Amino acid sequence: MLVVLDACVLYPASMRDLLLTLAALDAFDVAWTDEILEEVQRNVVADHPDIDPDRFASHTLGAMRAAFPQAAGASAIVTEILDLLTVHPTMGTAVERLRDLTD
Repeated sequence: MLVVLDACVLYPASMRDLLLTLAALDAFDVAWTDEILEEVQRNVVADHPDIDPDRFASHTLGAMRAAFPQAAGASAIVTEILDLLTVHPTMGTAVERLRDLTD
């Protein structure tokens, strides 16, 4: 199962750690886009001005990219999912369209 980890679950750190641990244990595969990771970095730095943005990008986001190199490779799928949810705000319609994508 592919799980899109959006910025709202990648920050706070406790949720990020839990979900990435589960993914490392093969509970599911993860996906994100560069835009999602940029949003995480923006929010972390905005909330914690003492954190150096470059260090956060290289250490935290770099470790995520190294541990889950396939996550960014699913970027096209993530973009399509986000587009579907934007175009079809009712979940039923979005789920039907997502099923078409995965068939």
